[in-house]
Amino acid sequence: LIRPILKHLSTVYGEESDPYLRALSDYANILTRQGDSDKKEAERIYSRLIDINQKSGDTDALLTDQGLLLNLLIGEDRLEEAEQLLKRHIKSLQEREFSLESIYRAESKLGLIYQQTGRSLDAERVLGRLYQNQVDLQGEMHEDTVATATKLTAVYTDLENHIQAQRFGLIAVNGYTALFGGDHYDTAVAVANLAYAYEAAGDFDLALKYLDSSTDLFRRLGYPRYAATNLNKAGNIFHGHGDYSLAKESFESAVELCESMYGVEHSETMVNKYCLGRSLRFLEEFEEHDVLRQERVRDESVLLVANELHDRFVHPLGEDAC
Repeated sequence: LIRPILKHLSTVYGEESDPYLRALSDYANILTRQGDSDKKEAERIYSRLIDINQKSGDTDALLTDQGLLLNLLIGEDRLEEAEQLLKRHIKSLQEREFSLESIYRAESKLGLIYQQTGRSLDAERVLGRLYQNQVDLQGEMHEDTVATATKLTAVYTDLENHIQAQRFGLIAVNGYTALFGGDHYDTAVAVANLAYAYEAAGDFDLALKYLDSSTDLFRRLGYPRYAATNLNKAGNIFHGHGDYSLAKESFESAVELCESMYGVEHSETMVNKYCLGRSLRFLEEFEEHDVLRQERVRDESVLLVANELHDRFVHPLGEDAC
């Protein structure tokens, strides 16, 4: 539908006119939600729009298109390219004296890229400063401030700073619950991050409590992928503590979700099948060991009774009492 519109706008107004460029940007936004080939076309469109806006000096449109291309690159895990573009984007925002809120949102993305590429100290430096700036400017309960707290939860978990990880995890959970309520995607993510923080600190009871809560939220909100991730995490906790029966239940649920989303041979499905098989093997060995233990206890009990009977009915000099 939009291609004929683009052709008409191009004919009537030209390919560098505002109506055409706005429609072209909308078309690229639609393509980003399609398949890989469409995303490639969206990337080409954003790059073209950036070049046009740089030449025309349309700063607002330039920064908008840079932001859209950034989101596309981050969504495809092309983080090195995204980082380079993001640094230029932040510099442009600062030079053109855009609002601090806009600059802070861009810096938040930079901190996320640092965290996702294993540069946790850089992420802490950027996000720690950013969080305080956002508190000062917008307050603790602003959506952007709470989002930064969520990122810091993961960063401090990576750095094994468990006190700070739990602190920011609770800030994020309480903040999103107050802003959006309990049944919201951002709340579910914050709860999951808090669970991972407790798991990293060795507090497995609280980790399982928050994992269960987050998994239930993801299921109800229609995010089975993240529910499966939580179930795998819970299964590994159960397995590590020798509770192979509960581990089996968690991995079975994860396999079921992955098969429904990806199919039986997808890597995520196979990973959970491997974990399930491992727990089943340990559970079988445990049950066999338990049967042998029960048989040994039973044999020892029989022997004890026999010895007692022998003591009661055998003559002290060794002659049978009967």
